[in-house]
Amino acid sequence: MPLTSAEMDALYENSQSSTARNVGVGLAALAFTMLFFWAAPKMLRVDSDKHFLVNMPLSGVDSLEPLAGTTAPPTTDGMEDQTILVILWTPWSTDSCRMLHALAPTLQAAGRSTRMRVIPVVYSTESPKEHTEEGITQEQIDMAMQQKDSLLRHVRQACTANGFQFGQIWWDPVDSFRSSLMGIALTVDPHLKTQIDGIGFPTLLYVQGGVIRYVWSGYNEKNLEEIRTQLELLRMTNTNTP
Repeated sequence: MPLTSAEMDALYENSQSSTARNVGVGLAALAFTMLFFWAAPKMLRVDSDKHFLVNMPLSGVDSLEPLAGTTAPPTTDGMEDQTILVILWTPWSTDSCRMLHALAPTLQAAGRSTRMRVIPVVYSTESPKEHTEEGITQEQIDMAMQQKDSLLRHVRQACTANGFQFGQIWWDPVDSFRSSLMGIALTVDPHLKTQIDGIGFPTLLYVQGGVIRYVWSGYNEKNLEEIRTQLELLRMTNTNTP
């Protein structure tokens, strides 16, 4: 039976009302999303001296493998006499490349210091690899080693495109280094278990006497300024030391 004019008007009004509600919900969702992306970095940002890794010993560096260069993997020997800057990054992370580009002159100057060591560690993926209770499997090692040439190619492309260079670059093939850091943090404070889902990129660890003193995670102007200040203070201290 054909609809009457009144019924058609009612259907139209209902459809308009439904559309308006959907538009309202959509706008509200959009507003929430924009607010989240604006506020999230501020809410999630942690002061460099309050990160969960601060005051933890630097461990697991002996698991790193050379990706570019011939220097042997770093060890904890002699770390008590050095200041070390460990840079965790990946060539696919825009923030990693932006930070390393911005810090290139500072890092080059720091690398020339006899009492400062810069250890860039590159990763092939954003998420930590799963480790079983038995440890790292041979299959995980084999798969990681197959990625080495491709990773080195992308690292070189990222360095060239963003204007920074490292004479020596290490990598953490099966995430042993990051897992070691997280394991120590959880041993010291088990309550962190619900807060740690990995150590993201970029993350810079400022280590003195074998202990992590500052941690800068993520790219922002505050982190850049703090890193430059710390490295400049170190340079001045070394210069004034007889």
